[in-house]
Amino acid sequence: MQSYAVKVYPRSVYYASFVDDFSNHMVVYFLKSKDQFAKAFQLFLAWGKTQTELGLHALHSDRGGEYLGSETQTILKQNGIEHHLTMPGSPQQNGKAEQFNCTIMDKALLMLHMAGMSKGFWECAVECAVHIYNRSPSWTLKWKTPLQIWSHGEAPNVSHIRMFGCKAFMHVPSDKHRKLDVKSIETTLVHQENLHFTLLCFFMLFCAFGAF
Repeated sequence: MQSYAVKVYPRSVYYASFVDDFSNHMVVYFLKSKDQFAKAFQLFLAWGKTQTELGLHALHSDRGGEYLGSETQTILKQNGIEHHLTMPGSPQQNGKAEQFNCTIMDKALLMLHMAGMSKGFWECAVECAVHIYNRSPSWTLKWKTPLQIWSHGEAPNVSHIRMFGCKAFMHVPSDKHRKLDVKSIETTLVHQENLHFTLLCFFMLFCAFGAF
């Protein structure tokens, strides 16, 4: 679990990352405090069961308090999940997770810098970085994408992806404006997701920049 102590939008301080050892598929959950990890872990288990035919067999982590807490340990025991712990002071034993966290944060900070946006939008940048990473081919996966292997499907459609922080326009519904009012509002794209059965779709999260 990683910490990034900048609270502007949406006021999270940590993120919990789960990396599948086989497909390298990554899922992140944003937390306001470390005690929310157990709830995030439950959400990940529930989501994973609906997405794949296989359940989680083992959790590999360091010896952080969020992993050794009674609530997390209870979830592991109730679901028959083994807990593999690294030796104290040996982060290299959890190398894959450490490497992935560094990679995602580097990508997120680069996107923030290129977009000229404040660090307060780090959560949006991390979410976008993970979204793109899961849909990017890798030579370690024989040029397949993590999402493709995770879901046992075809190469994902990436036509919906746009540059983080680019100019975007939100359509104003006809019942929300008068005849001479503008029909679109200029915004900044900070979030995107692929909607099924949609060839090109944005999901834009709009923020009142003046409040920051």
